[in-house]
Amino acid sequence: MTLTQKLSLSGGLLLCGLGLPLPSFAISGCNNTYLIGAYNAQVSSAALASVVTAVNGPGSMSTSGSGSSGSTGGSSTASVGSSGGAATGGLVGAGTSLTGNIPAMGRFYFDGNGVILGSDASGNKMVVGGYSVNNDCTASLKLNTGQTYNLIVAGQGQQALFLETDAAGNGATGTLQRSVNYCFPPANPQSFGFSYYGANAVAAAASGSGSGSGSGSGSGSGTGTAPAITTLEAFSTIGSLYLNGNGGFTITSYTFSDGAVQSASNSGTYSVGANCSINLSFAANTSSTSQAAPPLSFNALLTDSGNASGLIAVQNSQGTLVTGAAIAQ
Repeated sequence: MTLTQKLSLSGGLLLCGLGLPLPSFAISGCNNTYLIGAYNAQVSSAALASVVTAVNGPGSMSTSGSGSSGSTGGSSTASVGSSGGAATGGLVGAGTSLTGNIPAMGRFYFDGNGVILGSDASGNKMVVGGYSVNNDCTASLKLNTGQTYNLIVAGQGQQALFLETDAAGNGATGTLQRSVNYCFPPANPQSFGFSYYGANAVAAAASGSGSGSGSGSGSGSGTGTAPAITTLEAFSTIGSLYLNGNGGFTITSYTFSDGAVQSASNSGTYSVGANCSINLSFAANTSSTSQAAPPLSFNALLTDSGNASGLIAVQNSQGTLVTGAAIAQ
């Protein structure tokens, strides 16, 4: 074979190689030890569940939280909180969570051997379910209360995405985020930026009148009220949460809704639990506008006490339950 022939053959093989499809490499090597430690759970589809509940009525979708009845009085805004659901089961809104029942969030310990630990009403640790991680980093999870999930393990086990697969869960999606096992109350001031969005249900009564006549001995007219028509009003909120290190907090937020931006400032007291939960208790608000009223609840779960990033679940003054992220400033 001449040199020219060898070069031609090599070039042809190279071109053939370039034309071949690239090999695909699936993630592999995962096992149960990838999920070990305390994990904070959050349903990312809480805002969607609230919208579905507003349109279809209570019970149409659940975020496994007890919810709140929302504001009452002269407002025409309906409550769109969580639609009930199991208060003692599931990864979120569960009485067996290490934090107790927090709507749309929860916290559990994965032992690295397929066992999930939670707590009873007295705070005692107990087995609440099990999990199995496959070699390709997919996983399955089942709780003793009957809920089942498919998981995708990511980031070497730092996070896992979950999809609830039992019929009662309506396909709720969310995230498991690894956290430190223990948090200390901050000795120094800390600030967080946060955001969330959703839609409030606005009920507007419809009235009508009419008259009519027909063959026979009578005719008549009358007025009546038609059933209320529920519409949705989208909102988006960003804000800053400041913890002063001595148990007091302030929140400054901006909400866009109905074509305008409304600012609000609220304050109160907070507590940080050893389970990395932050609970805010709002002071009474003297504002007459519902937009400036404090949320019915504002809860956070910290990923760690150093960077202080975490997850939040908020039930606004109209009762809509939404979730979001808190980012250390």
